[in-house]
Amino acid sequence: MKKLFKLSGQLAVLALGLGLSATFNQRQRRRDQARASAITTPALAPTPLAFPSATPFVSVLGAAWNEARLLPDFVASFCALDYPNRELVLCAGGDDGTFALAEGLASQPNITIVKQLPGEGKQVALRRALSHCQGEIIVLTDADCTLNAEGFNRLIAPIIAGEAHATSGRWQPFAERMTNPLVAYQAAVDIYVDSLRGEVADGLLGANCAVSRWALREAGDFFADVATGTDYHLAQDLWRMGYPIRFVWGSCVRAEYAEDWSNYQRRHARWLRNILIHENDLPLTERPDSSRTLRTAAIGFAMLLAPISGLFAPHRVRTALYSLWLVGIVHALGARLRYLAFAHDLGAARWRPATLLWLLPITVFDFYTWASSLITLLNPSQRNRW
Repeated sequence: MKKLFKLSGQLAVLALGLGLSATFNQRQRRRDQARASAITTPALAPTPLAFPSATPFVSVLGAAWNEARLLPDFVASFCALDYPNRELVLCAGGDDGTFALAEGLASQPNITIVKQLPGEGKQVALRRALSHCQGEIIVLTDADCTLNAEGFNRLIAPIIAGEAHATSGRWQPFAERMTNPLVAYQAAVDIYVDSLRGEVADGLLGANCAVSRWALREAGDFFADVATGTDYHLAQDLWRMGYPIRFVWGSCVRAEYAEDWSNYQRRHARWLRNILIHENDLPLTERPDSSRTLRTAAIGFAMLLAPISGLFAPHRVRTALYSLWLVGIVHALGARLRYLAFAHDLGAARWRPATLLWLLPITVFDFYTWASSLITLLNPSQRNRW
């Protein structure tokens, strides 16, 4: 009877935890639906005011390392833009023929190709390319993306209108890649996170952002020694110089997303690690992103270690530990279901029902990815790994 009473108490605690999680996610879902209904893309300002010309010269700046497979589509998307006064300056290199291919594609006078050397990294490549730019506005992107006229025009419109010195847009995967459950999940997360941003962004998306030439010069023109996280570092410099970043929901490029577990883990762990690297020199009171990142890594460690720790814990502790772990798993699954539902509400990321079957392994792998960001940070050989 005593054991039965204990079991009943444990089950009650478990049920309470699951109930609280369900209630939280249900409430959040209602808020998500309201936010999805409220999201609209504003019309473009008809008459830019800040520049003498309504169409100031714009330089599209990017680095392409081993991007031979995607480079033709990227260059074609630039050529298809309808903004008149523009140029593309691309620093290209690698061992797959990217530079030679880029030179062959640069048949138009508004495309300049600069050679990227091994070991230079993205920051040096951008610095070299910038020295060839003539634009009053610099648009940063990646060679594994495709641009589009509407998104491009919306991105630079606030700068032309004198409303901002820096803007940042969104990205989404290529539509044909959405059959991959891992890609569909990432797309839903990105849409959900972007929907929570206000008019002012807390950072730059390196694949789709724009900066006035004046603000970029004030922020250092890529002359800082940055091994990884170039866009995060630039965003910090812009904020320090007093240039808020305008978030532009209506500007979206298509980009390559990680399609396998290894690339997914490496990419997302790097993003988390970059935050810790670039906020390392700031006072503790000025590290909100680092605090969130460390909390995320701690959750990853806890969720990975809890099942193993339970094997060596006393029975009472083991039961409580497994109950908390199960509540954590269910809560995380509930959040990911909300992300997918939100993307479906907006019609912005079409995913197949089979994606739902992958949510549990993706959730567990996320815990590993979060924890690995801290592990690689402490490993000098992997700290600056791209």
